[in-house]
Amino acid sequence: MSNHNHQPPILEEKRMKKLLYTMMALGAFCLLSTTLLVAQNVSSSAIWPESSTTARQAQVSGQIQADSLYLTKDLLINGYTGPSSSQRIKMNAWPVNQLTQIDSVYFQYTVSPKTSYNMIVDSLVLSLGANSTQDMMANLYYSKDPTFATKTKVEYTTSVAARLGKPAGVFLNSSKLDTLRSLPNLQVNEGEKFYFRVYPWVDSSTSVSGKYVCPQNVKIYATAVPIPISASALWLLHTKSAAPTVSGLLTADNMNFDGTDLYNYGYSATTGARWTTTLPSKGAWPAETAPNFSRYAQFSVGPQTGGTFKATSLVFNMLYEFTTTLRTAVYYSTDSTFATKTFIADTAVPATMTTYSYPINATAATGEKIYVRFYPYNLAANAAYKLVDVDSVLISGSTTGLAILPPTITTTNASYISTTFFTTGGTVSADGGGAVTARGVCWNTSTAPTTANSVTVNGTGLGSFTSSVSGLTAGTKYYLRAYATNVGGTSYGSEIAVTTLASVIPPTVTTTAISNIMVTTATSGGNVTEWGGDSVLTKGICWNKDTTAGYPSITNSKTIDGSDFGSFTSSLTGLSATTVYFVRAYATNSAGTNYGALVSFTTQTPKPDTTVVVAKDGSGNYTTLQAAFNAVPLNYTGKWTIFVKKGIYTEKDTLAAGKVNVSLIGENRDSTIISFGDYADSKGSGNPGTSGCFTIAIDASDFTAKNITFENTYWPNKFGIVGGTQGVALRTQGDRHEFINCRMLGYQDTYYTWGGSGTGRSYHKNCIIQGSVDYIFGRNICVFDSCRIVTNRSGGTITAGSTDATSLYGYVFRNCTLATIDTNAYDGNPVTSFYLGRPWQANPRAVY
Repeated sequence: MSNHNHQPPILEEKRMKKLLYTMMALGAFCLLSTTLLVAQNVSSSAIWPESSTTARQAQVSGQIQADSLYLTKDLLINGYTGPSSSQRIKMNAWPVNQLTQIDSVYFQYTVSPKTSYNMIVDSLVLSLGANSTQDMMANLYYSKDPTFATKTKVEYTTSVAARLGKPAGVFLNSSKLDTLRSLPNLQVNEGEKFYFRVYPWVDSSTSVSGKYVCPQNVKIYATAVPIPISASALWLLHTKSAAPTVSGLLTADNMNFDGTDLYNYGYSATTGARWTTTLPSKGAWPAETAPNFSRYAQFSVGPQTGGTFKATSLVFNMLYEFTTTLRTAVYYSTDSTFATKTFIADTAVPATMTTYSYPINATAATGEKIYVRFYPYNLAANAAYKLVDVDSVLISGSTTGLAILPPTITTTNASYISTTFFTTGGTVSADGGGAVTARGVCWNTSTAPTTANSVTVNGTGLGSFTSSVSGLTAGTKYYLRAYATNVGGTSYGSEIAVTTLASVIPPTVTTTAISNIMVTTATSGGNVTEWGGDSVLTKGICWNKDTTAGYPSITNSKTIDGSDFGSFTSSLTGLSATTVYFVRAYATNSAGTNYGALVSFTTQTPKPDTTVVVAKDGSGNYTTLQAAFNAVPLNYTGKWTIFVKKGIYTEKDTLAAGKVNVSLIGENRDSTIISFGDYADSKGSGNPGTSGCFTIAIDASDFTAKNITFENTYWPNKFGIVGGTQGVALRTQGDRHEFINCRMLGYQDTYYTWGGSGTGRSYHKNCIIQGSVDYIFGRNICVFDSCRIVTNRSGGTITAGSTDATSLYGYVFRNCTLATIDTNAYDGNPVTSFYLGRPWQANPRAVY
C-alpha cells in the first residue's frame, strides 16, 4: 500500500504510513566538527596578590577559575613583612645542608577553564624573593598532571650575584623581589587544570629556622577559547503545533507565515501530520516564474544571551500534493527584513517525500537571529489545494561563549490514579547545551521534592517520557515534579499534587446527548473521565422503555464500545417506533459499574416504504444508480428500496451521509454489476487518492445491499504502473451496513472499510471478495459470515486492518472459504501463496 493520497480534508490515507517511515529516518540532531571561533576568545587572568587582605585567594577575570593558594603541610604563612610587604612562607625547620629541592615541600597555584571553554596559558609572572636568609633557592615548574610526573621547569635568573661557588642568579634576593616570567603557551582543555608550583629550600649548613620565601603578585594569564557546543532547532511539524524542539543553548521561534496559509492535516499525531502552504484562505495559485518574496514560511533561531550561534546545516523533508508544477525557493539571512539574503536552493517540489540537506554559513551574536524562509510558487495557475508539504525542518550548528545550562522540563499531569500508584511523566524540551544524562519524576509527601527523595529514572535525552509512580500509600497526598539532569545541573518542572485513592471505586462516566433519532435507531455515547483506580473493562450505553422498575442498567439493552478512558459513540438499534426510551452511559471496572446521567428521547414515526427501479433500458424510474441515490431523502424514516435490473452500469456512485435506510437490491448478483476503472493516481499528483478512487461509496448508515456486484476494473499489471495503483471497488463509512450475496471485485485495495467519520459496523453473508494486495482494509468492525475470499496474486495479502485502539473487535471471518484464482490473475502467474493480513496503524485485529 504505497503512495496512498487523499484530498482535503480527509484525514486517513494509507500513504501516510510510507511518509512516516521516511520522516522517522531523519535523525533529530547533527553533531558538528569543533571549529574554534577566535574572535570570541576571552582574555582571562588569575592573580594572587599575596597581601594581608587576600591571603590565599585569587582575583579572577574572564572565563577561567582559580583555586586558593595551596601549601604542603610543612609550610605556613608567616605574615606579610617580606620585601615590598610580600607574603612570608616558612618551614619550621628547613633541613640543614639541603642541596636540592624537597619534592614534598612546595606551594601551588591552580587555574582551569570554565565549563564550555578550553584555555591557552599564555604567560605567568610572579615576584619572588627571600627574607632573613641569603641562601634561599627555589625551583619552579608547571604541569597539567596533578602528580607532576610530567612537568616543565621554568628557567630564571635573579638579581643576586655569584656567591659560595654558585653562579649568579641562583639565590633569591633577600632585599628586594625579582620579577620572573615564563611563556608556557600550553593548551588546557575543559576538565583539565594548570598547576604552577614553587619548590623552595635553604642551601645552608648553619641554623635554618626563621627563614622565609616571599612570593607576591603571582599572575597567570590565559586565553579562554569557547568550545563550540552542538546546537539545533527542530520543527517536526507532525502536529498542528509549530513549536520547535531546541538542543543546545539556543532560542527558537514558532514557525511563522506571511502571505501563505497553514493547512495541517493527518489522522493522528502518531503518524505525523505535515504542514502545507497555500495562498491565504486556501486560495488559488497564480502562475509565477520566480519566487514571490511576500509569500513564505519562516523559521528563526538565535543564541541565548551571551553567546554566538554559527549555523552550518539545513535539513528538511518536502513533497507536493495535487499538482506537479510547484517549486520552492529557500533563502537564509540574519536580517529580519531579508533586504539581504543568501540563496540556498530553488527546486521543483518532488512527488514523494524527499529529504534535502544543504550547508549554510551564518553567524548570529547575542540579540541576533538566523532566519530561514521557504518561498513556494507555482509555474502554472492552479485552483485551491495545490500544496507544498514540509516537515522535520532542522537548523543545526554550534554555540560558543555560553556555559551549559540545566535542561528545560515540564511535568505531565497525573493519570490512572489508583490506591498505590499513578502515571505521570514529563517533557524535556531543551537540553541546555549538554546531553541529558538522567530524567524522570521525583516525589514526596512534602512540597518541593528533589532527586534526593523518591524518583523514577526514565531514560536520557530530549523528548517526552512516561513514569509509573508506585509503592504509594492509599488516601495520601503526594507532591511531584519531573526532573532532568546534565552537566549544568538538575532542573525541575512545575509541581503537581496528587492524592491516591482510599480504595478502588467504579469509574466516572458522563452520558452524551441523543442525536440522529430515527424510527429504530439513535446515537448516543459517553465519556469515561476517571477510571476509579483499576482498568476500565467495558464501556457503553444501556437503555429501557420504562423507569418504574428503575433506571436502565447493564441488565437491559446495552452496547459495548471498548474500554479505557475517553469518549465513545454508541448506536442504539432495534428500537420501536414512536416510543420513549431512557438512556445512561456506563463503565465497568473490578470495583463495579457506574452510570452517567439519565437522558430520554422519543423515536420517530415511520414514513411509508418506497421502492424505485433502476434500468439501463429506461424501463425503470432511473437509468443510473447515482440518479436513484440523489433522489433519496435525507433521514427518511421509512425503508427506501432501490431495485437494479440486470446490466453493467459503468458509473462512479456515492450514497451521501444522512441518506439512511436504503436497501440496494440487484436482479441477479453476477449480471447486475456496478463497474468503474478509477485508481489512486488517475488524475496525477496522487489524485484522487485511495479514498477517492472508488466505484461506489456508501457514506450513510443503515444500508443494505443484496444480489449485486461492485467492481473496479483497473488492472495495474496490465499498464505496467507500480505507483498509485490502489483501485477501490467499495468504500464504506457510517454504521449498521449489511451485504448479502454480493461480490466486491478488484485488485489492490478492493474493499475499503474506511470509517472516515468514525468506526462503523458491517455484516457480510455469502459474499465474494476478490483482490491482490490489502484488498480488505480500514478501521471498521466487520463480520464476514460464510464468505468466499479470493486472492488473485501470488504473495498477496488479504487484510490490512487499522482497528481503533479502544475497539474490542476488528475483522472477524466466520466459516469463510479462502481461495485463489489462476485465470485473469494479477500478473498471469498461478497463485501459490498469500498472506492472511498485515498491520496498518498500531492496533489491527483480524480473526479467522
